[in-house]
Amino acid sequence: MSILPTSPEFTTAAQKFITFLNKAVTPFHAVKELSSRLTGVGFTELRESEAWNLKPNGRYYVTKNDSTIMAFAVGGKFKVGSGFSMVVGHTDSPSLRIKPISTESASKFLQVGVSTYGGGIWRTWFDRDLAVAGQVIYKRDGHLHRTLVDSRDPILFIPNLAIHLEPNREKPTMNNELELRPILCTEAMAKIQEIPAIDPVGGPNVIENHHPAFLYLIGKLANCSPEEIVDLDLYLYDSQPAAITGLYKEFISSQRLDNLVGAYTSVESLINSLDNGSLEKDSNVRVAAAYDNEEVGSASAQGADSNFNEWCLRRIFNDLGDPNSSAFERGIGRSYLISADQAHACHPNFAARHEDCHRPSFHSGVVVKINVNQRYATTSTTHSILKEIAFSANVPLQQFVVRNDSACGSTVGPMLATKLGLRTVDVGCPQLAMHSIREFADTITMFLDGDATVTRLSGRVVKSSKTVESQLQFFGVLIGTFTWGHLSDSFGRKPIGGCCFGLALLMTGFAAISPSWRWLLASRFILGFSLGGILVACFTFVMELLLPQQRMFLRAIFNWGIGRLMLTGICFFFNDWRTASLVCMIVASPAFFFIIFILPESPTWLHYNDKLEKMRISEKKISKLAGKKYKNIKHEPVIEQKKFKDIVKDKRMLKRVFILWIMWFVASITGYAIDLGSGNISGNLFINQIVFAILITLSKYFVLALDSNLPKFSRRNLHQGSQFVALCCFVILIFQVIFEYKGLWVLVVSVIGVVFIECSWDACYLCGIEMMPTAMRASTLGSCSLMARVGALIAPMLVQMNLQVPGSAYGVVLILGTLNLIVSYNWLVETKNINLDHVDITDESTEVKLEVDDDEYQDDSRVLNTENVS
Repeated sequence: MSILPTSPEFTTAAQKFITFLNKAVTPFHAVKELSSRLTGVGFTELRESEAWNLKPNGRYYVTKNDSTIMAFAVGGKFKVGSGFSMVVGHTDSPSLRIKPISTESASKFLQVGVSTYGGGIWRTWFDRDLAVAGQVIYKRDGHLHRTLVDSRDPILFIPNLAIHLEPNREKPTMNNELELRPILCTEAMAKIQEIPAIDPVGGPNVIENHHPAFLYLIGKLANCSPEEIVDLDLYLYDSQPAAITGLYKEFISSQRLDNLVGAYTSVESLINSLDNGSLEKDSNVRVAAAYDNEEVGSASAQGADSNFNEWCLRRIFNDLGDPNSSAFERGIGRSYLISADQAHACHPNFAARHEDCHRPSFHSGVVVKINVNQRYATTSTTHSILKEIAFSANVPLQQFVVRNDSACGSTVGPMLATKLGLRTVDVGCPQLAMHSIREFADTITMFLDGDATVTRLSGRVVKSSKTVESQLQFFGVLIGTFTWGHLSDSFGRKPIGGCCFGLALLMTGFAAISPSWRWLLASRFILGFSLGGILVACFTFVMELLLPQQRMFLRAIFNWGIGRLMLTGICFFFNDWRTASLVCMIVASPAFFFIIFILPESPTWLHYNDKLEKMRISEKKISKLAGKKYKNIKHEPVIEQKKFKDIVKDKRMLKRVFILWIMWFVASITGYAIDLGSGNISGNLFINQIVFAILITLSKYFVLALDSNLPKFSRRNLHQGSQFVALCCFVILIFQVIFEYKGLWVLVVSVIGVVFIECSWDACYLCGIEMMPTAMRASTLGSCSLMARVGALIAPMLVQMNLQVPGSAYGVVLILGTLNLIVSYNWLVETKNINLDHVDITDESTEVKLEVDDDEYQDDSRVLNTENVS
């Protein structure tokens, strides 16, 4: 099974990981970043040397040597003898580390002595701009202090030997001790630089062990004097930042992919497993850990081969249960561990080095690593369990074994399985150039690896929990559009619109502070229900307050593009969803108060319902808002007040409703289809959203210009023209698929399609308002919105269809769009400049009403004038 990186989810996940990678330059920095992430979502730090007070539903983490971390969350239904659900990685990678005495010099260069840590491909460290980072221990006021440092800027360089001087050009050799010494600076430059004198002081220090210039830099980074430094633990690293690369931005290139991918996904999976509220019902303890020193055998106090793991796990059980029972041993028998370390993808230039039937590839799923000699801990039992987990999470798997004539690496999996007796499976994301200073992986598999581990930790699929929230809100909108629309037709625009808006604000705020997943789901459903009302009741309300020529102005100024731009900005500056929700509530609040306290009830609705006295009061208030003098013009009461049930019996009205349903359904499903090719303008989600917001907004202004300056530019022209251009885009996309073209023009055509489908939405909304009488205007708009939701429900089938037969989704939508165009051309009536007080359902005209009678619309007293009202 091959997966294409068409979803912005993959890019977003990769961008977050890149941010982590660029900060986690050493195991110490990695643990610091992971600790900060855990603390930010409510985890409590524990001390190894202190008593623990653990409780069900609690979230905790503990560190060792500041380079190993173990985080865990206790199930709400934990009982003595429950098991562990574990996923682990490691924080270290092959690297060069500063020697205790690093003063080296040769050929008038000052150099720094380094030790090789792990099995790196050391030749790849030549000709790289190297920075230095790690931890510094210094003494001040009689106490030892620890701090992390990172030069960020490149300060070291290991040059290659020129090819002309290489005695064996075909097979150059290197001596790791003599030829892997980085250059710090020249002796001449060191002599002329003004470096403050370093005076030896009493007590331990390292001033004789390193070049003064180097030590001065480290002291400056650590905010201490060189004399105060007691010891250093420093790593060299490639100063080139991690990056998303490739023609289609499908790769990640960086140092330390092995195995910060495993460390990052382990902790993120634990955090994500808590989002769906499943911890309350879980009896297990969920554990994520990342160990140091895996690259050198794990035989250290902070390594996976130490007793740290058993002691922590045993302490969890002892603190929660009976320390004298066999609960821990029984819990081990109910436990399952996923060891997440990187795997070897099949190298395109060295394919023969891989076993013929086990050649992992990018975008094809998480790799299960198997070795019968137990270099990996996977067994048939643990493999089978993982297959079930992956099936539940819709995550594809692939297998890896080494050739019989090849050496095999190992992971922390066999060590933990041996020491703890845990059922263990070894998995990883495929990558190339493992142990190089610049490794190479794909953006997708890391995302899938996270889904699989979350599913194991929570017992559920985390993506489904997020989908449940979205689906509940979606169904809330589905029900709300017609319900609130009908109530608006019956009880008035302002009270129903205000009620919807107020309820939406309340539920947005409540969702932000919801104490549990159940409350979050309930608030999301009610939020969707109220949003459905805003879509129809508020839109109808404001449209009935405007002049005919101002209706397009409303669509241009208050549009999805502006909303998307605002939301993108909020999410960029407030990246926590709870905070972002609260900010959205605050930003939207002025509109609610404007509806409740400023705007009057719709005179059109009052007139139709024979509330003439209230209508005059409303007209006076509108005149005042518009800065116009009120004209007391006599209004005749509506002689025959038809209700919803009366109008739906009229075949001509049902014909109009059916035409609108087709328009809305097709606009919805074509909008989804065009997104198949336009979902990723750039590698950055925020830039992607901003670009689309700008394009949508510009399209609205373009249509407004046409509507204002071309009197004969009709609603029919708008719908049919935009639909025709969108169909042309689908034809081009079909040919691009047929000829397997994957260049920039796919994106260009898709973006053009998005813009014109947005224009067709303008026609859908305006026709929905202008074709219906007051008694069923909001109800019809609600039913149209419902049809759009039906289109959105069917639309995901297009994805599966496109995977089976590339381009078929475009073909299906092309057929639907053509039928829509035919219906619009033959039966869509023209409604531009129509008086909403008197919609004539017998009028089948396809011509624009060019003249607008000012007395009929009572410009001075009846309708808000947007030239005077901001």
